[in-house]
Amino acid sequence: MLVEYDKKIMDTIDTKEFRHKGKETTTVKAKTGLVEYTRTKYI
Repeated sequence: MLVEYDKKIMDTIDTKEFRHKGKETTTVKAKTGLVEYTRTKYI
């Protein structure tokens, strides 16, 4: 779900206002264990 949302943002973002700064890996502790995901960073 988050990956699809990141792709949608990347396609519609104004590149003159925001700059792609790379990807950030984050780990979330859930009941089923650790869940790791990657998000795109913009500034």
